[in-house]
Amino acid sequence: MEKIKLMTDTACDIPLSEAEKLGIDVLSFVITAGDVSFLERREKSDEEFYELLKNSTTIPTTAGLNPWELQKAYEKHAEDGYNEIIFVSINAAGSSTYQSALTAKDMFYEEHEDLKEAVHIHVIDSTSYSFAYGLPLIKAAKMVADSADVSAVLSYLQDFIAHQRVYFCVYTLDYAKKSGRISCAAAVVGGLLGIKPIMKIENSVITNAGKTRSSKAALTDICQRVASEIKQGEEYALIVGIHPEYADELNSMLTEKVGYGASRIFKPGAAIAINAGPDLCGVAFYHQ
Repeated sequence: MEKIKLMTDTACDIPLSEAEKLGIDVLSFVITAGDVSFLERREKSDEEFYELLKNSTTIPTTAGLNPWELQKAYEKHAEDGYNEIIFVSINAAGSSTYQSALTAKDMFYEEHEDLKEAVHIHVIDSTSYSFAYGLPLIKAAKMVADSADVSAVLSYLQDFIAHQRVYFCVYTLDYAKKSGRISCAAAVVGGLLGIKPIMKIENSVITNAGKTRSSKAALTDICQRVASEIKQGEEYALIVGIHPEYADELNSMLTEKVGYGASRIFKPGAAIAINAGPDLCGVAFYHQ
């Protein structure tokens, strides 16, 4: 009989309390700011992290999960009777975590040869960040709770990941400047002009999809893109940082254009906030 365990990392941005209820094992990244290190979301809340980020003269860093801690997690779940373990990682193009999960899988079977046929470990690269894989993981957890078999859960996750697309607006360029994503000169000019970049995440790559000069225009731009590209009837989710009113407005606009509202709203964790800042708003969805 199949017993499925879902695993992921804190960059998925699923609140830990919700993940626990859903039976998803979420492993925390270590965040380092100056001489202080802490486990993401376990030792500081999102709001505490945003405040730390705002006051940091240098950009904090994140450390990907290492093979040893992942192997120990696999072993724990195997000991608890799980024979199908699915780990969905942050974008492999931006973190060592996916490769660590594969290495940990090899280490697990090297030490437990007797479990090669009994315990199956599946490692999936989300090819994205944050709510783009947090959203399908929540659906996958509900599928597990409804007794779906592992092939159905894997098929759903792989299909969603293959069709996921994200658009988000960055309302200040300060953090992109600190992280080195753009030059100081570009940040200064962009700030003076009031430029709000529209970013796109798809197939492991982050690109600049456009730019606007007001918060309202940014939300309108994102709404138009999503409305023309979403597969009708498929759920979508929003992400918003320190200005929840942006999500309220975007959700209202999308409800009018698409015909239904977002299934949920996420808050950005360190993986997004360190590079884009906590002042952002966006949408993750299944495209046509």
